[in-house]
Amino acid sequence: MPVAQIVEIFSGIQGEGPLAGVRQVFVRVAGCNLDCDYCDTPGAHGWSEPAEIELRAGTAEFRREANPISAEAVSNEVERLAREVPVHSVAWTGGEPLWSAGFLSEAMARLRAAGLRQFLETNGTLPEELSRVASLVDYLSADIKLPSLSRGVRDLRACERFFEVARRAGLAGCAKLVFAAGTTREEVESAARLAARAGYELVLQPVTAVPGGPAPPSARRVLEAQEEALRIAPGVRVIPQMHTVLGLR
Repeated sequence: MPVAQIVEIFSGIQGEGPLAGVRQVFVRVAGCNLDCDYCDTPGAHGWSEPAEIELRAGTAEFRREANPISAEAVSNEVERLAREVPVHSVAWTGGEPLWSAGFLSEAMARLRAAGLRQFLETNGTLPEELSRVASLVDYLSADIKLPSLSRGVRDLRACERFFEVARRAGLAGCAKLVFAAGTTREEVESAARLAARAGYELVLQPVTAVPGGPAPPSARRVLEAQEEALRIAPGVRVIPQMHTVLGLR
């Protein structure tokens, strides 16, 4: 039975992208292949702590469980929370959940069999791993990571291959670009072209300020970036991280 390092499992509100506001059970998988300047996610690198598992949906009260945890055990916890409060889907997030593709495939299959839809949040740089789970994904939220903000990204070629896998699999979803005050017009346009070629709506997400991280864009720059993208891609929305506004996980 595949296992993975799990940071947390809880019932909450999706805070990003076109599905912002829906209720989901979140499974945060530890580990990531990138190092983004704006990352504020626990467990992205070097995670060795026990997992936090919500005792009852929406209470923010947790018990701790030793890692790693099997796909079966994680699935059981997700099903329990989904029974307590009805959810739109199960959100697999990280870190980078596709770094644990074998575990993800087993857990997703179990939860799909239980009637739960699968929502995958990913950095969009692991096309081969996506191909292993694509048939199990109901909604894909894939980042377009800029080399200027993400160490480990030299160009957009891996992202291009990733979206080609998603397109061939017919996956519903969106492309997301986190951008900062210093993000250039050329970077926004490159992201818009990639999203347009893949047939995905582009979500522009102003970066959330973190200590030592890049500065968020001004209101004027947000409007400029959307205009730059709209000249290339037909669907472009600006959606900030809503869960940070609400003070949620």
